[in-house]
Amino acid sequence: MRQVLCISILVITGCDGNRKGPPESAQTPVQTLVLTDEQPATYELADSACQTLTAPLSLTKAMIHTWRGDLVIPRAVSLSQVVSAGSLTSPAIRETTFNDHYLRSCDYNRGGGERCPDAKGQESSWSLEEPARPLRICRDDSDYPRLSYERVGLGSLHAIESASSAYRRADGGLRPLRPIHLSILPNFVDLYRNVPKDGVTVTLKTWITHNMA
Repeated sequence: MRQVLCISILVITGCDGNRKGPPESAQTPVQTLVLTDEQPATYELADSACQTLTAPLSLTKAMIHTWRGDLVIPRAVSLSQVVSAGSLTSPAIRETTFNDHYLRSCDYNRGGGERCPDAKGQESSWSLEEPARPLRICRDDSDYPRLSYERVGLGSLHAIESASSAYRRADGGLRPLRPIHLSILPNFVDLYRNVPKDGVTVTLKTWITHNMA
């Protein structure tokens, strides 16, 4: 039986060799990957009241997570041209949503890579099952919990902006990149029919989740 769930670690960013690290007590081991047919672990929305507010707020600082060897450690970073209004945006990101749910229908009886076909018999893509929810930040320089959409969103944005800024410097503005839609901790579900189990066939859901897409 196919089991494909991966519980993601939070955000991968570059290491700053000139920054003195936090004490050992602040360091957290990397979360291990878990294979299971259970639903993925959930993250919290630390400031649910903020998600109804659309007044523009410029963000200048954030706490994110970064790597040190096999440990994940907190790190304070500066932000530039980052605004939370309709959603979290930046020069490289036009929109940020969170916990988007995508679904596709599959048939376990079909062989190999043909178990999830579209109308033309080709490998199908996932369709969005629930309306995307915009992610908003209402407090600048806030230390959100590690397992929160806000913390993952800010860390993801910082990683993308760092890469985009490096590209713009190297390219000199000759081939500008279009801003992207950033999806925080999306869930991609395969709904399998006709899965054999204990002498009968059952329907099985398998989840694939990533820190950002």
